[in-house]
Amino acid sequence: MQDDFRYVLTAEQMGIADRTAIEDRGIPGMRLMEAAAAGVVREILRIRNRGDRVTVVVGPGNNGGDGLAVARMLYVRGIGVQVLSAVDLTRMSGDAGEMVRRLSAHPVLVHRVIDDSGKLDAALVQRVLGESHVVVDALLGTGLSGSLRQPYDQLIAYMNRAPGSVVSVDVPSGSDADTGAGLPVSVMADVTVTFGAPKPGILLEPGNLAAGRVVSVDIGIPKEVLREAWSVGASRLTLTHESQVRAYLPKRSAVGHKGTFGHLLILGGSPGMTGAPAMTAEASLRMGAGTVTCAVAETLQDIMAQKLTEAMTVALPTIEGRFSVDAARDLVADLVDGFDGLAIGPGLGRGYDARELVVQLLEVLGERSSVPIVLDADAINALAPDPGLIRTFGLEGNIVLTPHPGELARLVDEPLSAITADRAGWARRAAALTGGVVLLKGAPAVVASPGGTVAVNSTGNVGLATGGSGDVLTGIVATLLTEGTPPWRAAVTACYIHGRAADVGVESIHPRSLLPRDVTRYLSDVLIELEHHA
Repeated sequence: MQDDFRYVLTAEQMGIADRTAIEDRGIPGMRLMEAAAAGVVREILRIRNRGDRVTVVVGPGNNGGDGLAVARMLYVRGIGVQVLSAVDLTRMSGDAGEMVRRLSAHPVLVHRVIDDSGKLDAALVQRVLGESHVVVDALLGTGLSGSLRQPYDQLIAYMNRAPGSVVSVDVPSGSDADTGAGLPVSVMADVTVTFGAPKPGILLEPGNLAAGRVVSVDIGIPKEVLREAWSVGASRLTLTHESQVRAYLPKRSAVGHKGTFGHLLILGGSPGMTGAPAMTAEASLRMGAGTVTCAVAETLQDIMAQKLTEAMTVALPTIEGRFSVDAARDLVADLVDGFDGLAIGPGLGRGYDARELVVQLLEVLGERSSVPIVLDADAINALAPDPGLIRTFGLEGNIVLTPHPGELARLVDEPLSAITADRAGWARRAAALTGGVVLLKGAPAVVASPGGTVAVNSTGNVGLATGGSGDVLTGIVATLLTEGTPPWRAAVTACYIHGRAADVGVESIHPRSLLPRDVTRYLSDVLIELEHHA
């Protein structure tokens, strides 16, 4: 499975990879730096217009060395470029020092903007940046540790006010490479060109907002070196990509029939919330489920039957409008024997009867069935008092949970602020706690395995920030499980396809106007795309 991965490395892991490549594999550090600078230059050439002036802001260390190499490469291409240096370039050593020497062979204008006393020449900085069409941020990169010193924070503030586009080198200066936190201010880049492997802080909140569009450049570090470095420490992040999803997506037999492609049972719905299971069913059918049945309270069956044309419905016993828990549990447990997958939770409600039905049903399924399960929304809330029940009932390894941050916060009994501050870490902890694969929705969505690997999804946009998007995602996950895809692969694949459908959708629909049913409609386009790019 690891060969499918695109690794996301912390600053420490990337340092290990760099040292291994240079010291053990004999790859010259200068070659890596030149390759990194060439990647930045390619992106600058992509976004600049003829005649645009470029300013490169450099700091100490190798990030500054990368910036100096960028300036040299732009100059030899006939592009107007100058350098704002926060350090005395004559004191730079190692590979960065060699880049100083190489740049000095060309008449590139270099301004030192922070003197030995730490004073920033604000007037000069504002004048030069104000005349620039592209600003290259090579100030700090992954070199930030602890709080940001003055006057670097002032210099970053001026860069953010500059009228031109900003291209950050490796990591936006001021952002923590591992968490994305800005201390206290971060460069807000339009594009971040990162080297070897992307860093967590430019993919996850809040750093993804500072990074802008992320471009990853292969600078010649062998993949096995990246993999070895990735295995060091607790952070095991990967970035989902198209070829990986294409490999995970089940192939369809030309002589298959509806039984071949699985029968999905969806348990959900409550008064005023019948739309949720309906959207799950529609997404599942559009994703290719052979047959879909919605199990709802008998008082809602007529409504569901009117909403759904292609899906079937089953009535669950109720007493005075609430589930008759024992009877409903037994009916669903008996039904499951004829199904290939089960989705529990869309629109189910948080009443006592619904919670009891979920817990009792999971207990029975642990004893009687091996059908794969997706737990969504209120089914996750039902487990909040005791998330270890999944392991207690023997369902670990056969289940996917799809919480949003609030539901995850209730499941692990932590403040919402803690979840949003470390989405990947809490998804990983929840997966270890429950034994299930955890798909934490958000921007970006992350998928955590019980073994500790976390995949960061690479698709999706703000158009998904509307009620019902999660119900569509549940239908996609459930369909893949129903076809026999293992939980980890099903969650990673569903996340990517769901986000990609939204990306296709906003090509013709404004993100404000994108509806969950639009995302469902574009699933076919994504499936065609995945097949045709094979």
